[in-house]
Amino acid sequence: MKKVPKGATAWKYLVIIAFTALLIQGCGALKKDQKADECSQAFITALLEGKSGESYQFYASNARETVSREKHHETVTLLQSRFGPFQDLKIDYFSHRWFTMHSTKGGDTKLLTMLYSLFYSGKYALVQLHLLKNGTSYQVMSWTFTPTATSLIAMNKFSLEGKSMVHFVFLLIMAAEVIFILYVIKSCIGSSMKRKYFWSIFSLAGIPTVSFNWFTGKVFISYLTVQFLFGVAWNVTIFGLMLTASLPLGAFIALLALRSHRLKMQAEKPPEEQPGHAEMPSREEPGQP
Repeated sequence: MKKVPKGATAWKYLVIIAFTALLIQGCGALKKDQKADECSQAFITALLEGKSGESYQFYASNARETVSREKHHETVTLLQSRFGPFQDLKIDYFSHRWFTMHSTKGGDTKLLTMLYSLFYSGKYALVQLHLLKNGTSYQVMSWTFTPTATSLIAMNKFSLEGKSMVHFVFLLIMAAEVIFILYVIKSCIGSSMKRKYFWSIFSLAGIPTVSFNWFTGKVFISYLTVQFLFGVAWNVTIFGLMLTASLPLGAFIALLALRSHRLKMQAEKPPEEQPGHAEMPSREEPGQP
């Protein structure tokens, strides 16, 4: 039976790890809750049409303890005067996520954050809602209205058109990081070092991280954030598409451990197997043919 080379087996595991990591990164999006979306769009429509009484009915009882009907009416009036009129209104769902609000009175509350991109009268805005699930229905806990330069969909769109050299350099850095980590994982799995699978997983960690806003071109550095899954990521945010790369510190440490293992294995070999070793020719005694 033909023996499978170690390198081929290593590449097989490497491809499985890479595919699994990318699959995990691509599974971040959750399915939109239809009832939460209907509640949100109805509230936003009533709010921007100036119907303070109708929109106030969407508030949860907890929210009404801090926001009175009169205060809500003043907020709606101020919204209309500063950002209105809201003509030809178009509401586009953007994203949502669950989070837990901790309370000192005992018990935590799970809230659903809904993000919407608005287009009206030639302007763009972002509306963020915090919804409380009450049985099968949803109620509004709080909301924010933020004008934006363009739609959230455009801000998070990946496109190479009109991008600067900095954008392409950052993409090359991300690609180089992935290739380097793949090389380290393949080398670790194909070696005979101890805990080689631990070092393969450890090489996926990177710190510090550098985030690059694909829309604005701004760079943010986080020195204490550890990034896994090849040290690169892309995240959809309200500020634009964020690409993240990191220093592959885990891969560098794993490579040093692999090099130390190879030097140790080389030192344990007998002298005749050492590199550069050559047998000295025997000297013939005088008088011998």
